[in-house]
Amino acid sequence: MTEQRQPVVTWHPNSISPAESLEIVPATLRWRLRWDGRHDAMAATSPLEFNLALPRDRELIRQLTVMRMARERRDQNLTNASLLGSRQW
Repeated sequence: MTEQRQPVVTWHPNSISPAESLEIVPATLRWRLRWDGRHDAMAATSPLEFNLALPRDRELIRQLTVMRMARERRDQNLTNASLLGSRQW
């Protein structure tokens, strides 16, 4: 009787897959972090601007993106508040 050989696995099934290693935020965390397309677009600029590389600088790219999104949201809120403050009711 011939012996059946098990396939050689280069990465452990419970670890991050090679495709996921190039994602800034894995699909399983997107909902929890409220990460959407705007974050992806903002995150795409950080590696080019600061010469960062995946997967080495993944966490730094995430943090930069979150900070930039918060700053953008704050500036948008300030603009809306100033527009509302100038109206006469």
